[in-house]
Amino acid sequence: MDGYEFASNELVNTLTCVSLETTSTESGSKNFIAVGTTINRGEDLAVKGATYIFEVVEVVSDPNWTPKRWYKLKLRVRDDAKGPVTAVCGINGYLVSSMGQKIFVRALDLDERLVGVAFLDVGVYVTSLRSMKNLLLIGDAVKSVWLVAFQEDPYKLVTLAKDVRKRHATTVDFFFAGGDLAIASEDEEGVLRLFAYDPSDLESRGEFHGHKECRSTIMIARRTKDEQLIPQAKLVSGFTDGSLSTLTPVDEAVFKRLQLLQGQLARNVQHTAGLNPKAHRIVRNDAVSKPLSKNVLDGQLLSEFQVLGISRQNEITRQIGTERALVLHDWSSLIVPW
Repeated sequence: MDGYEFASNELVNTLTCVSLETTSTESGSKNFIAVGTTINRGEDLAVKGATYIFEVVEVVSDPNWTPKRWYKLKLRVRDDAKGPVTAVCGINGYLVSSMGQKIFVRALDLDERLVGVAFLDVGVYVTSLRSMKNLLLIGDAVKSVWLVAFQEDPYKLVTLAKDVRKRHATTVDFFFAGGDLAIASEDEEGVLRLFAYDPSDLESRGEFHGHKECRSTIMIARRTKDEQLIPQAKLVSGFTDGSLSTLTPVDEAVFKRLQLLQGQLARNVQHTAGLNPKAHRIVRNDAVSKPLSKNVLDGQLLSEFQVLGISRQNEITRQIGTERALVLHDWSSLIVPW
């Protein structure tokens, strides 16, 4: 339909849809497209950046050439920065953007300019930003994950928690099931880590080695029944090799059955290239005495159960004290894409 061409020396780092406060609508808010860029100026000058706010507007089209409804991008704001804008997101009607190691919260004033209301110095290089209500999740290239709260009266960002270990977090996101909220982060080595706001509870954290680098995540709703409330979320991750994976919450009873099944499959199914699937997912962690991968099931290994013969399936499920039909029902409820 339409597009926007940046300068030849300007590269797009991040793009997302944000809801910002505005006076142009009756509801007081409107969806915009926010873009963060890097402007290269050669080897002798430091790079700069910019933040763009686009609005999708409906225009009158020629009925002989185009459909009845036609849309175009309208540039509302271009805000220059002293460094590259590496990540953007929205929080409570405000725009959050990162410039190197700084986080800025800005308000859209009269749909013409961005006005700063709060800022925070974080790690070394911000790679990812995610928000939920007034909570802000920050991923850093060196200082791993930060959890920050945004306060409006007075305006300020308050650090709630952060990972004490140095890790390169390529992407971070929220993950919830029922009333429990977790933080998911992935690093450049392909390791998925789950954090909870309870550092004294070891069981609330988990690690899983995916062996491929993740660069993008999106949290989508996962409805378990025909109801208006959304009790769970599903996290979809995109990797540099073009593949996708999903992280899905599992009920405790189902988790125990599938965990026993996973152990039986690791012992009975032929291993690819002679590699042990259990050791393949273990993450080296010098800070704890036991691996934290038990809290995450290996869907790739569990999928091998479907291709086994019926007699072999009955034999394996009998060894773990359950039935084949029940295990297949548990697995089929988890493999749906959305």
